[in-house]
Amino acid sequence: MLFRNLSANMVAGLAGPLVSIVFTPFYIRKLGIDGFGAVGFFAILAVVVQLFAQGINTTLERRAAAKLRLPSERESTQIFYGTLQMVYWAAALGVSAVVSVLSGFLTGYWKMENGLTSGDARLSIVMGGILISLNLLAGFYSSLFVGLGRQVFLSSVQTAAIFTQTLVSISLVALKPVPSSFIIGQAVSAAVAAVALGREAEKEVGWLKSGLRPDMKHLKTEARLSMALMSVEALGVVITYIDRMLVAFFLPSWAGLGNYTVAQTGARGLGVLRGPLLQTFTPIILSWAAIDDFTAVRRKFWRIQTILMTLVGVLATVLVLTAKPVINLWLGNKNTAEAAGLPMSLLVAGSFLLVMSGPPYLVAVSRKYTRGVLVYNAASVVLMACAGPWCVGSFGLNGAASLWLAYCAGSLIATHAGAARILYSQAIPEFFRDAANFTVKSVGVIAVICVLYFTAAAVPADYSQPAPGWTALEIAVLCLGGFLAAHGLLLNFKSVSTLARQVGG
Repeated sequence: MLFRNLSANMVAGLAGPLVSIVFTPFYIRKLGIDGFGAVGFFAILAVVVQLFAQGINTTLERRAAAKLRLPSERESTQIFYGTLQMVYWAAALGVSAVVSVLSGFLTGYWKMENGLTSGDARLSIVMGGILISLNLLAGFYSSLFVGLGRQVFLSSVQTAAIFTQTLVSISLVALKPVPSSFIIGQAVSAAVAAVALGREAEKEVGWLKSGLRPDMKHLKTEARLSMALMSVEALGVVITYIDRMLVAFFLPSWAGLGNYTVAQTGARGLGVLRGPLLQTFTPIILSWAAIDDFTAVRRKFWRIQTILMTLVGVLATVLVLTAKPVINLWLGNKNTAEAAGLPMSLLVAGSFLLVMSGPPYLVAVSRKYTRGVLVYNAASVVLMACAGPWCVGSFGLNGAASLWLAYCAGSLIATHAGAARILYSQAIPEFFRDAANFTVKSVGVIAVICVLYFTAAAVPADYSQPAPGWTALEIAVLCLGGFLAAHGLLLNFKSVSTLARQVGG
């Protein structure tokens, strides 16, 4: 069962980014770089929507795993599910409406240089809003199956949706090479996936057959825990993706946004390689936390984790070595500062993120492994200190320093949020104090990153040439990165130590 669930999660997680990487050159050739910028814009919009789901989906996972199977709790869980489903549908409709209203303003924000019409750009943004709404609903239903431990079914639906999206999008783009063709194909497949997941979720919960009505009071029983978790995870999302939002609005044209989308495609490939290989264990660990049975799987899990971390390191190294020729191939050898330097620096930052951000909250299930986690995080700090100067010095301040910092900060906060997630599932009271403390510090980190980012944007830099010497801002970036590393190290150690004491052994 363990390996079957791991395999299913891995296949579903890897399919999306790998398909995107393989077919990116096709979309660029057909749509042009301006058109590809319009295609990528909905990914930036998705960042804001992710904040809504942080914590709420985890609450549903915990509720489903712990209470849906209990006859005495089934009715209250049905009401909780039905009420939350109503909230999600309202949020999805609201997202679509807001994006549609703002589509005119967003269309005119960037210059159009290579044949993309305002009508095509606006339709793409509107359809992107619909796509985000559908993905929001699918994420809600997916959380139910994660909580129930049905990873194989969930991964099967997700994998089928990915390949259907690719087939439909390629067909529509080949027939009519405009950005809206691509996004319509994505939206159609997302709608089918959401319907399939929704129907199966109804069979599991029986909300419609129960005849019960939504009741917001049932959400209040989970509100305190959910909001505490949201405050940690949402801040992690903001810091992880703040580079996307800020850089997108710094770029002057749809062509620039297209080049940045290419960079994000590569970085997403790196990030999702990290995701399925490392984070795929999270739902399984949550299930173990619910039954408080770790003993039988500790050694096997540690061995799997070691193998996967080694594989991630090898993949990251290969991707860094091949990144520049692949990007030049995608962009038709347009070795310009915007087209080659920014994607390259982002890919390098993503590769460091892969190697640095191990999941100590997954392996530290007893006191025996706490020391190993401390050593692993110490090695991550050393790697960060070595990687920072090379990244900044090789690819320029504007293209690397701020991006590198944002990724490092996001990685550390996401790692601690994962530890908090496990503690949360154990209902440990210390979590509230840790969450409040971490939230305050995270706000300060966000403010510092914003200042660094806006300052870096005003400093001219040639991405393709090594930066001459060291500037005060570069030194500040490295110092702050070191502080974040040390802070994250202590927080992770504290979290896994608390978890070890609660689990025992």
